[in-house]
Amino acid sequence: MKRKYGLVGYPLGHSFSRSFFQQKFEDEHINATYENFEIQDISCLRQLISDNHELCGLNVTIPHKTTVIPLLDELHPLAREIGAVNVIKITRQGDKIFLKGFNSDIIGFTNSIAPLLDDHMTKALILGTGGASKAIHAGLKALHITPTFVSRQKRGDILSYEDLSPDLIDNHKHTLHGTKPRTSLLRRYLQSRNDFISPKSSPTGLQNKKRNRNASFASTGGMEDLERIN
Repeated sequence: MKRKYGLVGYPLGHSFSRSFFQQKFEDEHINATYENFEIQDISCLRQLISDNHELCGLNVTIPHKTTVIPLLDELHPLAREIGAVNVIKITRQGDKIFLKGFNSDIIGFTNSIAPLLDDHMTKALILGTGGASKAIHAGLKALHITPTFVSRQKRGDILSYEDLSPDLIDNHKHTLHGTKPRTSLLRRYLQSRNDFISPKSSPTGLQNKKRNRNASFASTGGMEDLERIN
C-alpha cells in the first residue's frame, strides 16, 4: 500500500514542502505521496486523519504548531520543552488513532546556524514569538547563547520592535527571525546601520551585508530543508 504524508497549516500557498517530498520520494524510490491539507481550524485534525486511511505522518506549519498540542496523545520530551510541534507520527491500532508530536525545527536551526557562530557570540535577538521561534530559543540555549525575543508588543522579558536600536543589535551579535516580523518597524532601525539593507530577495526584505562584522542577521529560511529530512 502506498503511504501518504502531508502538511497541515493555513494558508499553504507559500509552502514548497509538497514538491520537496514528492521529488525526494521519486529520487529515493519511496512508495509514498505527499499532500497539502489546508485547514484553518485545527480541531478537525483527527477527522482528517480518520478520512485518510493511508496517512502515516504529518508536518505542521503556521498557525498550528502550538494549538495542535492538546489534540495529541503524546509529546516527545524536546517538543514538550519547546512548546511547539512540527511533526506528527500517526499510529493506527484497529479503529484507534494514536498521535505523537515531535519538533524537528530545532535540528534544522542548530545545523544551519552552526557555521555562522564564533566564540564571541553569546547573545541573540529572535524576531517573532511563533512556533519556529520557540525552537530557535531552545536551540540557542543549547548552543550556550542567551536569546531575547522581539515581538509587536513589549511584555515581560520580550522586547518590542520599537526597542530595537543599532547599539542593541551590536550588543546581541546575532539577529534571527522565526516568524515574519514587522519589516516596516525593523527597516527603520536596521537601515540606520551600514551592514543591513533591504533587497527584494530577502524573505523579510532584510539581509545582512556584513560590512560591519560586529553583528549579523539570519533568517530561518535556510533551516527548512534540514528540518524536513530529520
